[in-house]
Amino acid sequence: MRIALIDLPDRADKNSRNRFAGIPPLLAIHGHQTFLFNGTTPRNTADLPPILTGLNRGASAAPMIEANAIAHQLIDLQPDIVIAPLRGGIAQGILMARACGEGFARTRVALWCDTPSGVRFLRDDGLSEGLAPLIADALERQTFAFADALIIPADADFDSLATLGHRTVPSFRATLPARQDGSAGLSAPAPDIAEIVFAGSMTRRGGLPEFIEAMVRLSKSGL
Repeated sequence: MRIALIDLPDRADKNSRNRFAGIPPLLAIHGHQTFLFNGTTPRNTADLPPILTGLNRGASAAPMIEANAIAHQLIDLQPDIVIAPLRGGIAQGILMARACGEGFARTRVALWCDTPSGVRFLRDDGLSEGLAPLIADALERQTFAFADALIIPADADFDSLATLGHRTVPSFRATLPARQDGSAGLSAPAPDIAEIVFAGSMTRRGGLPEFIEAMVRLSKSGL
C-alpha cells in the first residue's frame, strides 16, 4: 500500500520534525511504501491556482492555503491511505476533492486527533490574534465530518473532540513509535501520582481550567 504521512511543523520550534518519522521503517517491513510530507506550502507554487483571501488576510488564511497545497502535492501520488493531524485541517483539501469527485476516490483518510484549534483558542490567551484559529476550526470540522477513521493519541482526551460533532467511524488508540534518533514520539507515561498541588493564576493560558480538566481525566482513569 502507498501511505502518505502528513504533519504540520511547529512554527515556534525551528527543530520541529515530522511526528510520524518513526513509522516508515516499521511499515517497510510489511512491504508498504510510505511518504512523509510537511504540510506547508511547497517551494514550487507557480502551478497552484490562486486563492483569494482578501486584503492582508494571507497569513490568517494559512490553514486553507496549506490544505489546498498538500492536496495538489498528493494528487499524482494517489495514496491508498493518508494519515494527517486533525489540528489545522491540513487534510481538508484532500477530503473535499474526494467529496466533489475531483480526485482521491480510492484514498482513505485517518485523522491523528490532537487537540482541536477551537479548544486551544479558548485555553490560551496567546492564540487570540487574527482569524487563523477560526479558519482552522472550520477546516477541522470539515475534515472531522469526512474522515474515514480517527486515531486518538494514548495521552489525549477523547472528550475534546465532542466540540466538533459526533462520528461513528472506526476509532483507535495509538502511541507513536520512537524516531530513528532515539527520541519518542510521545512522552513516557507519568509515574503514580502521590500528591497534586495547584498553584497558578486563573487565566485561560495556564490556570484553573487546565487544573479542572486534569482532575476530570484522573477521575475517568480511576485514580
